[in-house]
Amino acid sequence: MKSLFLLLIISQMLHSLEEYIFELWEVFSPARYVSSLISNNLTVGFVVINTTLVLLGYWCYFYPVKKTWRRAQIVI
Repeated sequence: MKSLFLLLIISQMLHSLEEYIFELWEVFSPARYVSSLISNNLTVGFVVINTTLVLLGYWCYFYPVKKTWRRAQIVI
């Protein structure tokens, strides 16, 4: 199960990269709105949000999940 969680994080990272390449914040209004909450420059806001999401996923994998914290059982 732990490896599946890691694959989920990697999938999200690739999906975020795809959204960045095709400039999702330009064509999808919810992405535009969320990106604008971080910065007036939508590109920067989008990158910050997606980078934070992926880093949070990696943190969850390397600490709670991989070290088998009791609360990590919810995730895995």
